[in-house]
Amino acid sequence: MRPTANKRQRGVNSTPPSAGYRKSSKISRLFVATTPNGMSKRSRLPEPLRLDSLTPPPTVERQRLSHISPTQQIAKLIDGSSSPVSTLNSPTPMQRPSKNYMKEQCGFCEELMAMRLSTEKVLELSCNHKCHYNCYRVLLNKDDISDLPICSLCGVKSKPVDEAILEEMYSEILINQNTEDFGFEEQLDRITPVVDTVLPQIPPQSGFNSKFLSSAIPMTPLDKMTDQLNSSGFHPTCDCYTSNNPFTPSTLSTPTFVPSWSKQASPSVIADDLLKPQVSIVGEFNKHTINNTVSSYTISHLVNIFTNEIEEEKTSEDFKLRSEIHNKVISIFKERIVDLKGIDLDKLPPLTIFDQFEISIDGESWETVNGFVFTSTLILVHESFSTIVGSVLLKDHFTNSVLQHGDLTLFFSTMTLPELQIRSSNQVVMSKWDDFFAYKLKRNGQIPLIQMSTNNWCLVDDGTLDIPEDARKFNRLTEKGLDLPFNIMKQVLPAPKRLPLNLIVSVTLCNTTPTSNEEYDRDIKHSLRLILSHLGPQDRFGLVVLGRSGEREPDPAASTFYGMTSSSWSGWEEIIEDLESYASGTRCEMSSVVRSLKKLCIVVPELCDEGVIKKLVLIRCADALDVFTPDNFQWIMNKGFSLCDCLVSEHYDKTTDSLVQLIHNEHRYQYQLARYQDFSQFHSKATNMVEHFQKVYTSDFQLTMEIEESSPFAFAQVESHGEMCTPQDPHHLTISLKDLEDGYYHNSRFDIAIDTKKLCESYPLVKNAYHDVSILKWQYKWRGKTVTKELSVTLGISNADNTSSTSPVDRSFTGTRSSSYMDIPLLPPLSSFKDSLYIKKQVELLVIETLTQDNMSVHELISMIFGLIRGCSTNHVMFFKHSRFNKFKNFSMYMDQLLSQLGAIEDETSRKDILYSLKFREEV
Repeated sequence: MRPTANKRQRGVNSTPPSAGYRKSSKISRLFVATTPNGMSKRSRLPEPLRLDSLTPPPTVERQRLSHISPTQQIAKLIDGSSSPVSTLNSPTPMQRPSKNYMKEQCGFCEELMAMRLSTEKVLELSCNHKCHYNCYRVLLNKDDISDLPICSLCGVKSKPVDEAILEEMYSEILINQNTEDFGFEEQLDRITPVVDTVLPQIPPQSGFNSKFLSSAIPMTPLDKMTDQLNSSGFHPTCDCYTSNNPFTPSTLSTPTFVPSWSKQASPSVIADDLLKPQVSIVGEFNKHTINNTVSSYTISHLVNIFTNEIEEEKTSEDFKLRSEIHNKVISIFKERIVDLKGIDLDKLPPLTIFDQFEISIDGESWETVNGFVFTSTLILVHESFSTIVGSVLLKDHFTNSVLQHGDLTLFFSTMTLPELQIRSSNQVVMSKWDDFFAYKLKRNGQIPLIQMSTNNWCLVDDGTLDIPEDARKFNRLTEKGLDLPFNIMKQVLPAPKRLPLNLIVSVTLCNTTPTSNEEYDRDIKHSLRLILSHLGPQDRFGLVVLGRSGEREPDPAASTFYGMTSSSWSGWEEIIEDLESYASGTRCEMSSVVRSLKKLCIVVPELCDEGVIKKLVLIRCADALDVFTPDNFQWIMNKGFSLCDCLVSEHYDKTTDSLVQLIHNEHRYQYQLARYQDFSQFHSKATNMVEHFQKVYTSDFQLTMEIEESSPFAFAQVESHGEMCTPQDPHHLTISLKDLEDGYYHNSRFDIAIDTKKLCESYPLVKNAYHDVSILKWQYKWRGKTVTKELSVTLGISNADNTSSTSPVDRSFTGTRSSSYMDIPLLPPLSSFKDSLYIKKQVELLVIETLTQDNMSVHELISMIFGLIRGCSTNHVMFFKHSRFNKFKNFSMYMDQLLSQLGAIEDETSRKDILYSLKFREEV
């Protein structure tokens, strides 16, 4: 099959290069384009129509749709249909048809399910209707993954109940469809770039000066790393293939797949995009019908914020394959390179990383090379593989690296090569090499197997090596210029760099426990040593000792502080060993903690900087500290500290209750509470606590929502730590989050009141019709870029006295119970399906309200929860798959665990365990 002109593919050329072949020629001129495995071209001829013997022939309309392009099908089917409702649907367990659907209608074409094509699947939808496979596929929005088809039989957004079906449709469009017909971008796990590109425009290769390395550069003799291997600098490269070159194009094995090297085929995502908080607003209902006889109407929404969970890099997999790749590269060197510059290939250390990119020594002239790092030896090979451009012993001569404006500059301690610039249009390549030189090289860090190469796998893939399938998929998608699935990006990109941690731990020497002072001392000292042992070299540690004055005298009103300094400081052991507790019937003053913090901020001004992780950990026993005053608590919040309250006790105390009260109606989420039964339990979980601190990648995040004061909308109630409160400003709401680690999530509910009279006056709404109305704007900042969006709702005005099926049912509690919870838990749902993310928050608010006010028994509460979770739909794939909520596997398992813990409540302590867990962690 001859390749078309517009394909970016490389292959084998049957004609050997001429003597005048220039070294700046492209690799693509040496290869005959081939079709990569798994990317067979689609025939342009329609497949013959084959019908089952018992299947009636399809209508002319459906038969014609099966033979036109997907773009034309979508245009045809959407024309005249209702607009899809924006949502994201998550997978549910597969349910195979077990009965005859001959008399049922398709939810989209409304024809009988019997009228289907040969081998065409019947899909079960989330709305309990059925549809033809092709009908659903052609209605998928190729430009917006959240735009799902609406079932014409019930008017509800629908998805296949089988996740595999949905992924199969995505794969067909993403991989198997021709690029000229392609318009459907990656769906489930798409990464949206923060900026279009951070790279400068690469000049055309036609004007590329390939001889900038050709001038003779004197060699600097260096200590040999292995026999005949040195930092040779950069030697002149030959202008053509010489007659004694053992390499000819005919000796090349055809690569299994083609690298993505052109700028158009490069993913624009960078490592920071993996950390970008995902924000969405979920409505209780898809649309609302308002009776114009009522004065006001309230609608509820949920703002969902989460970060993607980053998996640890897997560096221990398949050493055998790594060795095979190394041997393959060495054999290619021996076969193709004429002048090895004195390098003994057999004594090179293991291959670490290899890619193709451009280099420059003056920032003006650029040359395409193949870069290889063998542990700590950098070897650059000319694009034509005819000669070695240069080699550098990194351990001896590499000093620093800087990534700026998309170019990576390497600095060396040699006169022949003071610096080297690297650039590539593929940002994955740049991110990976920057990570290697900035972090892994200095720490002897291993590169995951899938990251060994990004755009140069074709060099070693001759069909004999088991190249990772994700690497192949990565290549196929980038070859088409597509954004990449999140699961692949997590593997091909290096893990983002966490922020340095400034950790301040406060301990009290007032022993209020029933144990002896000696045992209490051992527990406190072991806790501090355990925390210090798990801090990294870039972390700093500070210690606040309560109950002892600067003269080392016992004093419950005094405190002493140490730090901030590195956890490896030799003086910490002496300080810890010097701690000595005493029995006291007096509580230590909490205000002394704030006094010490103020002094630390003066000594360490970096603690006042924004964008720094500042953790204050209180390790305390019950009744050891008095209560926080509002002024002291606000000072800690205003300085940007995250307060982690570690209570080591069998029960809660007044200090905990006072702190919980202080955050009432507070929309800054900076307080965490954890209770441990004893010090043994605390010691077993202290390591995990520090590891969570070290996974923080975003120190501050603010989401602001604004409603125009002249509009008929206003914030009626907003959630604050599990309680609905009246906002101070009915037109403005700011949610401030602190220390977002990977997998972090936060859900907050808000209710908006609609002035019906003002709504009718402000908007030309047609009665008995639905209209999309913008009610507020919301925005947040990420990496210096402001993201602004609008929230719109679908509203309808009606004169009817009855309540619409898409409006909340007026069957609610009165009095002390919230009006949000219907008193019909065991009856079939009378309203449309709700999103499970919204139901999760609704259940949690109900549990918090019940456990706080004790207005119903636990058995009644469980019955209410069963009523709420019936009939909800599981949406928002990204949240359920990539936030830390995925540890519950799915929504149903989380609800089972919550109900199980509610049924196990025995006393006041177990009641507060669930209450405070939901308030501060939003899970059980």
